[in-house]
Parts: sequence; structure tokens; C-alpha cells
Amino acid sequence: MTDVINIPWAHQPAMVKALFKTDLPGGEPSALLHAAVGISGEVAELLDCASHGHMIEELGDAEFYLTALKQQVSYSVPAATYLGDSMSANEIFHGLTCVAGTILDLAKKHWAYNKPLDLSLMEREIGAFEAYVVALYHLFNIDREQVLRSNMAKLAVRYSSGSYSDAQAQVRADKPEEGGVAHHGV
Repeated sequence: MTDVINIPWAHQPAMVKALFKTDLPGGEPSALLHAAVGISGEVAELLDCASHGHMIEELGDAEFYLTALKQQVSYSVPAATYLGDSMSANEIFHGLTCVAGTILDLAKKHWAYNKPLDLSLMEREIGAFEAYVVALYHLFNIDREQVLRSNMAKLAVRYSSGSYSDAQAQVRADKPEEGGVAHHGV
């Protein structure tokens, strides 16, 4: 796997821009829905993490889709609000699940009903999602920079060409233990 230490994590938005599939039928609403579905799926996988390492992987995938969502709405969310140290894991996971559901619902209405995107609500939900993710980092003593670098290293192996392709997504070169086919994740 690519050396995690040597990847500048600040380049994560550029990597997401190169790897996030946006050329979907339906244009911008479909790309927005893709990001929202990705976030919802990663929240479900976070709920099922069996180890610290697995949580780091799923948080990296969630960060990937969060960045993609931010790019789709062309909004730069300010630094996440710190929710404090008093929240339990159940409270954080409940919050993530509710926010992911709202993001998915907003994207669905924009995609399926041709309803204008409620950008104000989407921005608020993106900020809330990020705040819950930061709360998880604090609760489980996980370094966000490590999560981003680890995700970038994984994706650098998966997409060795430096850009998205369906073939590379299906082969999943970063998952040889699964016969090259992953059952979950970005």
C-alpha cells in the first residue's frame, strides 16, 4: 500500500475531485444523490465497525463522500462545531444517522422530483454531519489527519491511474484479501 506518511492530506479535496464519479445520467442531481447515498452507506458501516482500524477505514470513506458532497453544492463549510466530550457513542451515531437521512432526503427530492435544492438546509446538515464526525474522532481518540491519509493511500492503490474508472472500482486493487472485490466501502 502507498506510504501513508508521505501523502499530503491537504490534497484530499483534489483527490476526491479526481475520483468521485460525477458523469452520471441525470447530471448534477445524480452526482449529489451519489454523494448522499455514499454518506448514508458509510454511516451504516460505521455502526457495524468491529475494530479501531475498521472505524478508521469507514471514517475515511465517510470523509471522502462528505468532501464530494461539499464539492457538489459548491459550499465551503466552516470548521465543524465542537460538540464537547459529553456525548456517548450512541448519541453520536444517532445524530450521524439522522443527519445522513436528511441529506439523503434532500438529494432524493432534488433528483427524483426536480425540486430545487434547499441549499441552506443542506449546508446546515453538512455542518452537523461534520460536527458528529469530529465528535467520533474525539470520543475514540482518532486523528483526522491519519484517517484522511489512510483513505488517500487506499484510494491511490485502488485508482492507480489517478482518475476514476468503473473497472478500477470493481477490481478494488486495495482489497486483495477479498479476491479484489470489496463488499463495502468507497
